[in-house]
Amino acid sequence: MALPIVFEKDTATYFLDCIEHGKSINPPNGQWSVNNCLALAGACYFMVISQGPTTKDGKKIDFDKLSDEKREALWDGHANDIHAAIQLYGNLTQKVKDAEYDAEYEPVFKAALQTTGPTSAKLVPIAGKK
Repeated sequence: MALPIVFEKDTATYFLDCIEHGKSINPPNGQWSVNNCLALAGACYFMVISQGPTTKDGKKIDFDKLSDEKREALWDGHANDIHAAIQLYGNLTQKVKDAEYDAEYEPVFKAALQTTGPTSAKLVPIAGKK
């Protein structure tokens, strides 16, 4: 099955401006279509991935000191982490929508998400899991 894509530069520019400057984001053309939601997700993904991988304590990595192979592995891991986090946020949001969240979680849930490969991750709850 194919998913139709309509990328509009003006919409991307608008989303980036809102994200970068803390502005409220309104749906283009007054409606949150599937395409508009995907465009917003893409803008948010760009903003997250462009921060680059960091050390476990959140410090920037000095890529100049790393081999090409290590740099590539870090970027691949960073992308895997982000995709796993997006999927987790989506799953938790679905639980909220389906009125299932409160049975399992406190209003604020904190966890560490550790990817173990391109399609697998381990969730380690820190706080807010019942």
